[in-house]
Amino acid sequence: MRSTRLALAGLTAMTLASTSFAGMVYQDYEGTWDTDTDTVNFSYAITTSGSNQNIGAESTLEIVDGGYNSTKAAKIKIVASAADQAPDARYIVNKNATITAANPKVDANGYLGYYYKLDSQYADQAVKLALTIDDPGTADTAVKVDAIADGNWHMVQWSLDNNDDWDVFAYPGGLGNGQVDEAKISIDSLYIGGKEGANFEIFIDTITHAETGLTDVPEPASLALLGLGSLAFMRRRK
Repeated sequence: MRSTRLALAGLTAMTLASTSFAGMVYQDYEGTWDTDTDTVNFSYAITTSGSNQNIGAESTLEIVDGGYNSTKAAKIKIVASAADQAPDARYIVNKNATITAANPKVDANGYLGYYYKLDSQYADQAVKLALTIDDPGTADTAVKVDAIADGNWHMVQWSLDNNDDWDVFAYPGGLGNGQVDEAKISIDSLYIGGKEGANFEIFIDTITHAETGLTDVPEPASLALLGLGSLAFMRRRK
């Protein structure tokens, strides 16, 4: 099985005055927030999806202060339903209508991704991240990424133009063929998983489709804090 690890080093060594995106932002947790509604992307509880595996009732979604380059973020608590079970959570974009004004079909090119923060105390929880798309008539899941647990914000993204970034649907049924086939797709959910008996909290922010990838652009006043580092891609096959 393929796995891909992406790390953006030095990203949180600075405070950015603005962030530029070439595509659309599905959710940045700013503005009005309503829960359990298809008009607000990613507003449903983490326990909502019927495709969840081994997710305990104690698992929660909360909107909190302190996002990536913003004021708010989602804090997601994942608790395995049993000590010998590995949790696989599907954080759905909506529940009753996949395609909505807030979640339209987009061109199947560019990148889908988001920012996350995981504290170092969860380094032993083997947290993995991905996302799933509706490739009309089927579904595909991005290759899972090992989350970096250091208490800093990091970016993960997957190219819609590169089939090496995609796998079959990661939940019961095994939908999809591990490649993007259609000219337009829509986002379905984020994947968050961990080891057997995992119990951790992770912050999520700025879920986006960007035609040229997620790019951080500091204002001149922020240049003294510049510490972007480089984006490293490490792929391995199992």
